[in-house]
Amino acid sequence: MAESSGPVSTSRERPAAVVVPLWRNKNFQLLWSGTAFTLFANEMGVVAFPLVILGLTDSPALAGLYGAVQLAASVLVGIPAGAWVDRHDRRRLLLCAEALKATVLLLVAAALLTGRAQVWMLLAGAAVMGAAAPFAGASRMLMVRKAVPPQQLTSALTQDEVRGNTVSLAGPSVAGYTYGFGAGVPIVVAGALSGLALLLASLVDRSLGRIDPGAPRDAAGPAAGLRILWGNPVLRLGTVFAAASNLAIAPLILIVVFILQQQDAPPLVIGATSAGLAVGGLLGTLLVKPMQRIFRPGVLLLVVGTFTTILIAALSVVRGPWVMAVVLALIGVGGPTVRILVDILIFRQVSDEQRGRTVTAFMTVLGTGSALGVLVSGLLLELAPWVAVGGLAALLLVAMFVGYASPAIRRADWPEEV
Repeated sequence: MAESSGPVSTSRERPAAVVVPLWRNKNFQLLWSGTAFTLFANEMGVVAFPLVILGLTDSPALAGLYGAVQLAASVLVGIPAGAWVDRHDRRRLLLCAEALKATVLLLVAAALLTGRAQVWMLLAGAAVMGAAAPFAGASRMLMVRKAVPPQQLTSALTQDEVRGNTVSLAGPSVAGYTYGFGAGVPIVVAGALSGLALLLASLVDRSLGRIDPGAPRDAAGPAAGLRILWGNPVLRLGTVFAAASNLAIAPLILIVVFILQQQDAPPLVIGATSAGLAVGGLLGTLLVKPMQRIFRPGVLLLVVGTFTTILIAALSVVRGPWVMAVVLALIGVGGPTVRILVDILIFRQVSDEQRGRTVTAFMTVLGTGSALGVLVSGLLLELAPWVAVGGLAALLLVAMFVGYASPAIRRADWPEEV
């Protein structure tokens, strides 16, 4: 018995010895780079599409409706998309979703460049891209987790945050700059970036997309992810809190774009100001590990939420693009900490056969908050910018009161795997 235990122990230790650095992990780098391109396209669209619609209609409500339609489509498709991701080849789903997005962007760009664009075309494109997003997002997330060994997951997630905030920093500025050459130009660039994301996804090993044939088959149905989130008090409160935060933060770019347009700011300045949110997120990646060491997860949510509420309210009184950029940057600092926190609390505690549904359920809840926030803020902007900002801060304040009143969320601890 003693002799047989030696070789077994050695074989178990071998994987840790041969783990390659993330920069040499081909599949991770392909997924990482592809996600960078698709996020760059998304961030350009966040600024470009409201500018296009405001140019066509001069209506902030319609500009808000574009984002609301895209997010609503993601919400409606999110739950069934999770079931598909749990049961079908994730690589194929990612390729189909990226191809659809690139096609829509290029068709919209062609309509703008030829002077034939109408608002209904943009709204239809928003619906199609929104419906494709849950398939692409969940498939990519789960493929990354399969490409990376558990001991490197936190580092991989931090690299994801660095990438996401870097492209978020560049995307709005590039959108504002290219818009100066024509309304369709930033959409052409976004479509080309989506095409590059599609190319890189096609180079990922096929094995990462396949469902493990030995995995247990789960028959809980498409709503299993929602039941998992709702069944645990800490996860329930954490999800509601995250949705409220998304509701308040998602419309901020639209509000800033509208305010700066009223002040006759040039497109490049509008793009640079909008990038402040990403600058803060990039700085926030440096705080992820220190904040996790200092605070329990529930307390960390409350701390970040409190400062976010105060800073959003401050947008109603500050003036000038650069001051707005600083406030947006401070709001963005807490983003990476909260997103990685959610990954640890939720995704690491769910089995693989239900993870797709849990991921898309969480994305659906967040998308619901974002859609409501964008739609409501667009309507409130018809009254005055300070009304929209004050309304968002008040909604987040309600969520903060719920969190502070809950002993469960204050006592929540980190999982042992961290």
